[in-house]
Amino acid sequence: MIWPIDVVIYVFFAFLVPVGMVNWDMFVYMIFSAFPLGFIVLGEAIALLSGNFDLSLGQVAGFAGMLGALIAVQHVLPGPVTIFVPIIAGLACGLMNAFLVTKMGLNPFLATLGTSFALGGAKLLVYPVSIFSGFPDIYLNIGGDYLYSFPIFLASLGLLFLVLNKTRFGSALYATGSDAVASEMVGVPTKRVTFWAFVIAGTLAGCAGLFYAGYMKSISPLTGDDAIFPAFAAAVLGGISLKGGRGNLLNVLGGILCLSYIDYGLTMLAISPYIRRVLYGVLVVAAVLIDNVRGRIRERYMRTLRA
Repeated sequence: MIWPIDVVIYVFFAFLVPVGMVNWDMFVYMIFSAFPLGFIVLGEAIALLSGNFDLSLGQVAGFAGMLGALIAVQHVLPGPVTIFVPIIAGLACGLMNAFLVTKMGLNPFLATLGTSFALGGAKLLVYPVSIFSGFPDIYLNIGGDYLYSFPIFLASLGLLFLVLNKTRFGSALYATGSDAVASEMVGVPTKRVTFWAFVIAGTLAGCAGLFYAGYMKSISPLTGDDAIFPAFAAAVLGGISLKGGRGNLLNVLGGILCLSYIDYGLTMLAISPYIRRVLYGVLVVAAVLIDNVRGRIRERYMRTLRA
């Protein structure tokens, strides 16, 4: 469903603002600008496929980005090494969420809501103001240079797709998300799978923090604050079921592009930020409604097959 929707949305905005939309350079830029949020969307998609929610990924990206930027501008590590700092920070946050959910037995929705608030505060403790200068060139090039960002994002997407579709872990992840109890009964280590799903999601959010710094050429304490619900919308619009266990990561790319087209189109139309927040809320609700309709169609189809 998402690819025809992408075409319709793009044509709609191209009709309204042809100067800004019908332009190859701007089309490439729209894709490029989607990568920072795109990593958060991929992380949320992994969490949803496992049958869980992760509300902390936006704040994980902001915290990891701020921590990595602070270390980068202080030059305490060689430039090429600094690019791994936000990724490792995201991985550590993923480990924390994984521990709370799988080892402590906490509800994933509430646990990640708590860590989201905690990381939002930790982000301000790391550095309470924006960082604009002093970055090593390599640190900003990863998310700010087309020659780096396009191959890295597409390679990450391709690797995740292969893992989910060609490995035992991928099969176990889909099985766990579809029915954790039944999967446990047939020998799938559902807790271990869920643990690693949260770790992968956190690591991808750490990548988002690195890409945000490169894309904006700076990092702000507000980075990632409003990212999580658009990420939910993009993942669900891309076909990831809120009930878990169903979806294709390649279609998630369509959901990422859908959000990028909408954001850029609204910007070109000079729509008020307040109205845009309302529209994004409507988009999240629409994504949930689409998921419900899709689920009903699937259930009806399965009943027809059984009959």
